Amino acid sequence: MELENVVAVNIQRLMEKNHLTQNELGDYLHLSRQTISKYLKGKTTFNTVQLIKLAHLFRVSIEQLLADGKGSDVKVYYRPTNLDGQFSSGKKDYIRAYIKKYVEISERVGDYSTFTPEQYDLYASIKGEKININRELGNSISQKEALDDRIIEEILAIADEQRLILALNDIASIALIPALEKKGIRVVFLDFECSDISGASVCSDTYGCFIFVNSNEAITIERQLYTVAHEYGHILLHRSLYNSEYVDISNKYYTDYLDHMANKFASRLVLPPALYYKYTSELSKGANDLKLILPVAMQIKQQVRLSLQSVMLNLRDNGYITKAVVDEYYDLLDALGARSVEPAPIKDEKDVLDEFKRKRNANVFSLVTKAFRAGSINEADVALLCGITQEEAKNTLSSLREGQQKVDDFFTVK
Repeated sequence: MELENVVAVNIQRLMEKNHLTQNELGDYLHLSRQTISKYLKGKTTFNTVQLIKLAHLFRVSIEQLLADGKGSDVKVYYRPTNLDGQFSSGKKDYIRAYIKKYVEISERVGDYSTFTPEQYDLYASIKGEKININRELGNSISQKEALDDRIIEEILAIADEQRLILALNDIASIALIPALEKKGIRVVFLDFECSDISGASVCSDTYGCFIFVNSNEAITIERQLYTVAHEYGHILLHRSLYNSEYVDISNKYYTDYLDHMANKFASRLVLPPALYYKYTSELSKGANDLKLILPVAMQIKQQVRLSLQSVMLNLRDNGYITKAVVDEYYDLLDALGARSVEPAPIKDEKDVLDEFKRKRNANVFSLVTKAFRAGSINEADVALLCGITQEEAKNTLSSLREGQQKVDDFFTVK
């Protein structure tokens, strides 16, 4: 498709989505309705200044305005939990198929939108130069770079803003799931059949916004909950990378930098400073003593329902404990072979586990139930959407027919 036609199609779709008329678009760009009509028919195309204004108006990237959606596939951004993590083409294909099926069934039951959340364009300071993180940094970063203080301040401010937007309470980890779904972001827990990938996220005008969390039994529930916040950070901070064909995200230094940003966002979102106020006295006594700090960190961990490692790192980042204490903590974990072991885990707390089970994948259960009532879902669809076997899908439909299926029983939590 010619570029003029591509842009015209994209603009028309965005106008329809935002209920914008040709006259209103003409007023915004200071162009006549006749000129706008020519643009929308693909007879000519917008200049760079106009494209920038349109991207701002529709809250999308310029790359999205120029991207030909016909025949293109869903782009999956993923986060490995270690440097060797590989997201195979098979798993990417599985997620693509999942999204397409989800959208197809949602449209059948009239319960689908392509909502995309806010996006933030940030700039890095690299060797004295101000560089756009999403459009320029990937092609220029050639070594490990730390986040500068200004970037960190901006990320923390965005996380604080999002807490208000999402109306999160102090215990934000589990509450984040329904908060995001209420906003229009679909959170899905699926077993990736590996343990080296925590999650994946997708954000596009065509398919909407999805966060996939790896629910493999080797990954703790605490880690899964943190992944939800981490992937949301990617969606907000790195939006243009989901659609751009011009940015190289195979550069390890670049992906590390992006992950560091998402981690800063996630930690602030689910572990805000206000949580620590009632522990200030105890924290000050244990700032340099691991034996004193661990009991306090455990209390905080059980309050926020996240991993003890996340709490320890967040305490360090907020200046409550020293780097030496964190290093000693990790040396202890390594000596015990306990880096993948979670003390007092959620899976052993029945009430908390039940709350998690009620909220995770509740949106998928709701969709399957609506589709079943509308007579527009089969066993294969249920198996795909729920990540279960064909036989389990058959039993699920039988239970729905009998009116016995409950969300708590719909997905197993190991």
